[in-house]
Amino acid sequence: MPDFTAARKKLEEQYAPKGPGTPPASYRASMIGRPCARYLVFARTPESWNLRKPADAAGEFEMKRGREAEHQIIGLAEKALSGIFDKWVYNRDPNDQDPRLDCRDDALDVNGKVDALANEVENGKLWVFEAKHVSTFTFEKVDTAEDIKNAEEHWLQAWYGALQAYLFNKSIENGCWILGAKQRVGSEFPVKFIPVTLDYEWFQQPIDRIQLAERHRKAGTLPDPIPYTKKGCGSCEFLAVCGNDPRKLPANPNLPPELEENLNREFELKPAAAEYEKVKAKNREATKGIEQAVCGKYYIVGKEQTRTTKPSEGKTSTFWQTKVEEITD
Repeated sequence: MPDFTAARKKLEEQYAPKGPGTPPASYRASMIGRPCARYLVFARTPESWNLRKPADAAGEFEMKRGREAEHQIIGLAEKALSGIFDKWVYNRDPNDQDPRLDCRDDALDVNGKVDALANEVENGKLWVFEAKHVSTFTFEKVDTAEDIKNAEEHWLQAWYGALQAYLFNKSIENGCWILGAKQRVGSEFPVKFIPVTLDYEWFQQPIDRIQLAERHRKAGTLPDPIPYTKKGCGSCEFLAVCGNDPRKLPANPNLPPELEENLNREFELKPAAAEYEKVKAKNREATKGIEQAVCGKYYIVGKEQTRTTKPSEGKTSTFWQTKVEEITD
């Protein structure tokens, strides 16, 4: 048989990161929507950049697949929006670099690249388009620009910041995210469009954050940390460098002495509890409709019950109730 294990190993080596690299020479548009100025300082400082949570081969492979999928999503959007938008500008070959997509703000020291530009057929207005290849969970969670803007996850807030940066830099009023789900989403077609307008008032926040980060970066200091959240700070690549992790605090000596032992027991039982509920549900489904039976050392009785679902309308529903007793005598 061919040595497929060696082939897989070869792919893993191909996508393995070649070291931490160097920090970006300017702030990336994809950074500035994050609500943390410390993140911006860490991202521009070689010492912290080298200590950030490292990527792995699987992560690099997933990112490459994502970029390829996002390129395909833009192509699909161009066809779907034919007659509504025209004069599309995007890198039709992923290796191309169309300079019209560049976004550089020298005053803020921010740069990035737009996924696509297109004009409305009706009035000629220029729009910015950003494609995102997302999990089913994210696809179902995000429906509006407000969902992205107010998300708990910092990486989602970063989407908002990047698209606002492009609109601000290019003096364009409207933009749109095109989301493509990685997996099937029930019966729903796995592509959605989420429009957004230039948010001048909100964009003052990243401007202030960049200016704060620059002052600290040049002084060799750090801004104060933001309050820790699991969905925000918990997934940050600089969490270990930052130290803003309340889970690393010293143990509290004033807690009840038996609490740690009880917590240990709680987490020991947690998997068993989930398994119990799963098996119980399976058994209740198997005994549905059985009014009376003995199974080994267990006595089973069941009965159809009626309950009122909407008292004001007199609506009722029926369900089967089963009780199982262990025969011990």
